[in-house]
Amino acid sequence: MDNASWVTDINSGDQYLIQCTAHWKASKCSYLNEGQYKAAVDGNDMWVTSLNGMKEVTAKYHILRYIAGVQSYAPQVAGVSTRAWTEDEKYVWNWYNTLPEDDKSYVREFCSTNATEKAPLPHSRVLAGQAPDVYFYCSYWLSAKAKL
Repeated sequence: MDNASWVTDINSGDQYLIQCTAHWKASKCSYLNEGQYKAAVDGNDMWVTSLNGMKEVTAKYHILRYIAGVQSYAPQVAGVSTRAWTEDEKYVWNWYNTLPEDDKSYVREFCSTNATEKAPLPHSRVLAGQAPDVYFYCSYWLSAKAKL
C-alpha cells in the first residue's frame, strides 16, 4: 500500500510531498493524519516519528516533491531571540502556540509537575476517559520556556 502526504516544515514553511510503501502488515509506513510530527530530512528521504498507540515509531518516507517556503513559521516571541533554541524546542513551542487555550492551560499545569513526561492531548478527550490523539513533549517546551 502506497501512503503519500503533503507535510510542511513549521520552522521554514517548506512543503514536501512524501511517500512510503507498506509491504507488510507490521510496516511502520502509514498515512499521516493531520497533526504535528517530528521529522528529519536526509537527502531525498524524510524520517518521520509518530505514535503507534503509546509507542513512538520512526518511518522512512521518500520525498517526491519539494516547494521552498515563502513564509517563516519560526516562533515569534516579543523581544526575545529564539536562535539559541534547538529544532525540537522550536517545534514544540510552535505546536504549543496552536493549541486551544484549555489545552495550553493543561500543558502548563501538567508539564510543571511532570517535566520529563508527555502531556496527553486533547485534554477534553482525556477528561472524557478517551485515549489521547497525541502527546506533547514537556521537556522541550520547558527548555524553550526557560530560555525566554
